[in-house]
Amino acid sequence: TSLCSMRIVSLSCAIFVSFFTISASANVTYNISGSVKNWTPVWGDTPSVHLPHGTTYNATFVYDPDAVGNTPVGNQQTYSFVSSSVTFHPAGGDWSTSSDGLNNVVTVRDSNPDEIQFSADATGPNLGAFEVTYLQIVFGGTNLITGSTALPSTLDLDDWNSNYAYTYLKVYFDEGAASITADITSMSASAVPEPSTYAIFAGLSMLGFVVLRRRGRTFSQS
Repeated sequence: TSLCSMRIVSLSCAIFVSFFTISASANVTYNISGSVKNWTPVWGDTPSVHLPHGTTYNATFVYDPDAVGNTPVGNQQTYSFVSSSVTFHPAGGDWSTSSDGLNNVVTVRDSNPDEIQFSADATGPNLGAFEVTYLQIVFGGTNLITGSTALPSTLDLDDWNSNYAYTYLKVYFDEGAASITADITSMSASAVPEPSTYAIFAGLSMLGFVVLRRRGRTFSQS
């Protein structure tokens, strides 16, 4: 019985370690919010007509901290990220756009100022007469990633807003002919394991249950 208990503990630990190891490599989802700060151009039927100054938004961007970067070029390195999306809340009803899976690039630049930029081709309904083409989330500051172009495992809004820093979300329309810029006033992160992680954990748990049940029968027969 003592040997059986030891085996149960060992198998349980193995399952836990396997799940922890898999979960540790989970994508990180950042939720951000803020409001429209400015826009270009400022005449005629522009995005500002539909998303006026002060319009609030909620957005998310998702990346894998363990992503392998491309070969560094000078003082910067690029990586792929998973997705990004934003929903604005004007008086006339919500308007949303998201990355379309093409050209999802995060650039880490060790410069003056330092900068981390998430950029992606975007898709979504037209905003008035304007077709959305590009979505960008930018973090910039002085001496925040000095000496490294590695993709940070975490991002802290307080750090990026404390030292000659700038953070903003930007949506481009009509191939850059017009754009909306919004500030970032809050940001929170959560590591969420992929669905495959739960599937693997469920499989390990089932395997452990079957093994323990068989061993229990063996011990009871002896």
